Amino acid sequence: MRYHVHIERSNNNGTSLRTVLRQIRIQTLDACGQLQAARSNIARKHGVIVLMLHRIIPDGQMHQCRSPRGMVLRESGFRALLQYLRAETDIIAPTDLSHTRVRSERPQVLVTFDDGWADNYEVAAPYLAAFNIKACFFVVTAYAGCSHPFWPEHVLWLRGLTQQTHRSDLWKSFLESFHARSNNRPRPEIVSGSEERVLSWLKQFSAAEILERVDEALFRLDPTLDRIASDPYERLMTWEEMRSLAKQGHMLASHTCTHPLLTHLGGRAVAEELRNSWLALNTKVWQGTGSSAWISYPNGDVDSSVQAAAQKAGYRYGFTTVPGVWPGRCESLSIPRVNIWDGSLLSSDGTFNENSLAHTLFWRPSHATWH
Repeated sequence: MRYHVHIERSNNNGTSLRTVLRQIRIQTLDACGQLQAARSNIARKHGVIVLMLHRIIPDGQMHQCRSPRGMVLRESGFRALLQYLRAETDIIAPTDLSHTRVRSERPQVLVTFDDGWADNYEVAAPYLAAFNIKACFFVVTAYAGCSHPFWPEHVLWLRGLTQQTHRSDLWKSFLESFHARSNNRPRPEIVSGSEERVLSWLKQFSAAEILERVDEALFRLDPTLDRIASDPYERLMTWEEMRSLAKQGHMLASHTCTHPLLTHLGGRAVAEELRNSWLALNTKVWQGTGSSAWISYPNGDVDSSVQAAAQKAGYRYGFTTVPGVWPGRCESLSIPRVNIWDGSLLSSDGTFNENSLAHTLFWRPSHATWH
């Protein structure tokens, strides 16, 4: 049996209090001139705003996407983002990051993508070409070309199915099934909480264990359930697609081999993840003609020992998920980035909101860095 789970991606019929308060805050900051001041401050200090994107989904297929909301940007929003960046910022190509940059009155921006989703190639790349923007794609090398590669999509699908079939008992038992091994029973606010809270709690467990328990819960829900997701882009790019991006002038770089939380691994395992992903890219994308000494740490999970391992493995630049402005002069293995998703630049009715984007791009990173 195939269940059709509609995943709501907008608040058209019920804007949350949190969203309303955010909009009021942004309007107040704009009225006080703080958004423009933050933008000017970043430009004056010649800082770099590094954007972190994940998935770019056609508007008409947003309901099929199982990925966490915080990593999904609809196609129309992506187009609006690029139009804004081209008009209001200086966009840096990855190959120019280490060069002395021309001083400008506009903020400098670098575009990056994490994971290596197929929609990066099929949906995002044509827009990047149209706006003459070069980006860096951090890819998970061991899963190249694989469908449904990560556990969060499976967990959120299970959650949606249990909500659709009114089986909250099954969702609760799924989460509590981890208690037997961890002695860490999920609190009620996790069982009934947001997807972000649930996924954050589950990160303490291995991907294999999570997927095994998802399968058990799905079988209990319906033994005949069709497990194939309807999202045609829920796969990672093939090596051929990656080589095509490289030929277009984009950078392909490491997001490790298997996307583990590096601080949860021993030193040897960390070294293997770093080394083998670099070797795979050098062999299958650059084919001995060059390489990328860049890495994006999965989930931004990094500490001093992981940074030391990255440096030893030959990486020059390491990118986190911590928001902020990168001065471009130091701390090259812990470069902050700004996450971009629908909520970063769209109003509650789904239309582009320039002030919301300015708040995400300039005010929040500036405040995190200098206040």
